[in-house]
Amino acid sequence: PRVLIPLIPFFARRIVVRAMLSVVYGTLRRASKQDVDEFWAPTRFPGFTEALRHLLHEFTWDAPFPEIAPPLITIVGSRDHLSRARDAQLHSPPGKKAPFVIVARG
Repeated sequence: PRVLIPLIPFFARRIVVRAMLSVVYGTLRRASKQDVDEFWAPTRFPGFTEALRHLLHEFTWDAPFPEIAPPLITIVGSRDHLSRARDAQLHSPPGKKAPFVIVARG
């Protein structure tokens, strides 16, 4: 509720940020101290938490995201085990072949 807007900065504590990050990260990993500090730091600016509250309330959560087609290039490392060079085209949008570069260690 709007009447709580002046109180929002008092709830913007590191422990709250850590709890929110643990929900976002799930079981992938734990939030580091640096993660928490980086997400918490902007809350110290006057008006940040109020602006964030307004953003969250004004966003249309059920609207579909528009289709976008930004320029794309895929860059993979020749020794990358997660994104192998032979799979570079898998990162292209459906029906399109994006250019790709393989970076090899000399």
